[in-house]
Amino acid sequence: GAISSKDFKTLSQRIKNLAKSYKECKVELSDRREENAVLLNTLQTLREESEKVERKLDRLEKEMGIVGFREIHRNLIEKSKKTADLDTDKSKVMAEISQMVSEIAEELQGRRAIIEPKIMELKKIKNISAKTSEEHSELKISYERAVVSSEVEILDLEEECDALQKEILRKENRFYEVKGSMEILEAKLVKFESEEKFRKGEKRLLPDFPTLKELYQHKLSQQEGLQAELRKQQKAIKESEFRNARQKKMFEDLQGILRVKLSLEKRGTGENEALVGSLGKKYGHDGIEANVLLLP
Repeated sequence: GAISSKDFKTLSQRIKNLAKSYKECKVELSDRREENAVLLNTLQTLREESEKVERKLDRLEKEMGIVGFREIHRNLIEKSKKTADLDTDKSKVMAEISQMVSEIAEELQGRRAIIEPKIMELKKIKNISAKTSEEHSELKISYERAVVSSEVEILDLEEECDALQKEILRKENRFYEVKGSMEILEAKLVKFESEEKFRKGEKRLLPDFPTLKELYQHKLSQQEGLQAELRKQQKAIKESEFRNARQKKMFEDLQGILRVKLSLEKRGTGENEALVGSLGKKYGHDGIEANVLLLP
């Protein structure tokens, strides 16, 4: 779009200012160039003069026999400058170190002010801990003694309990023995009372046996009869023992003859009669027919 008159005036004023600044800078650049040319000429002149002086000094050193003096002098001056710089740096470093030490001392002082109460508190805690540890040791010793004493008391109580338990068992056994004896006595007493009633005729035990005494006498007579019968049987067994032993011997001899005869039957019948006759003579008989085995 079209530029307004106001913007145009502003732009024109800006261009004029730039033109003015350009002229001023151009004049200043020209002055600087002229000054630079003068300085270059002066530098050139000074270099030429310096060369002349150097040549003159070289000639004087040769004439006076001190060639290299200026070089040494320059080196000394440079070293002096370096030494001075080092001293300056050292002074700065020392000052920095001193300041750092001061800062550290101030910081330590500040921290000490903070730490000292805590140190005092820590000392108090240590004292309390030492007392607590001592009390703990004493209590531990007391506890161990109490434990040992308790264990001894427990062992004594266990022994006493064992003894009491044995005594209780013994008394229980005695109680049951007495109880059993009492029950037996009571049963006997009941029988005695019943027998007394049976004897007086108040009651009757059985139709055939009115009293226990008669029943027991009957059983006793039965046992005596049985005992007499057993004695008779024992006497008969003793009397027949010899005959039974003889029949046993004959039966064993017969078994031996039958085994031999069986073996001969397997080999042949030609030798049977002669061998049987010899066996009969061996066992004390004239022949097999004479042996009679009696069975009970």
